[in-house]
Amino acid sequence: MEHSDKPILKRNRAFWSNPVTVTLGAVLLFFASQILGALLVAPFVQYLPSQNYEIVLYIFANLVAMLALLSMAMNVLGFDWERIGVKKFRPRALLQVIPAFVLYFVASTVFTILATKFIPGFKVDQAQDIGFSDVTKPAELIATFVGLVILTPIFEEIIFRGVLFRGLRRRLPFWFAAVLTSLAFATAHLQLNVAVDTFALSLVLCYLVEKSDSVIPGMLLHAVKNTLAFVLLFILK
Repeated sequence: MEHSDKPILKRNRAFWSNPVTVTLGAVLLFFASQILGALLVAPFVQYLPSQNYEIVLYIFANLVAMLALLSMAMNVLGFDWERIGVKKFRPRALLQVIPAFVLYFVASTVFTILATKFIPGFKVDQAQDIGFSDVTKPAELIATFVGLVILTPIFEEIIFRGVLFRGLRRRLPFWFAAVLTSLAFATAHLQLNVAVDTFALSLVLCYLVEKSDSVIPGMLLHAVKNTLAFVLLFILK
């Protein structure tokens, strides 16, 4: 390796070898992406026919901002997409998605029962506020589906299971890294009953990443979960 590459290699090792810097980096990426996404969307809001389209455009802008920030971080720190799990995987890993979904459902049910019993004021039936309302027109349904089922899993899996979990996993045991990642993921959803469910989901997603060495099967599981939520919220309502 040439001498000019040594500073980049040092920064790379320093960042990934410290769980604190990995955590701070993931948190910064999460919030910076949303701030930049909001700035990108702001000039176009007045031209959108409804708030539902605004939310979808905001989700898309967050994803674009996140990918741009990651690309810049890769140049500075000297890592690539494979380091955060955006890589090929063995096809048999897809066979784990359905059993993983069943495991998530069981874990979410158990955690919810425990939360109802031990957390005062826990409201299991409180509806999740995702911002969308009166989604009835075909175009809005399609846009909402794209936002929730396609864009959101990509955004969240790259940050939480890619940057955060895989970064923590370099220095921490699996369960410690998975629990820390899942706590961060649950906290990001800002609603207690949803946090319990997303904590369970994140644990299973971390397990998929561990087994497949890729975040892509987790994206698929996340998409399956969000598809079920989409159908319940907007199709069978």
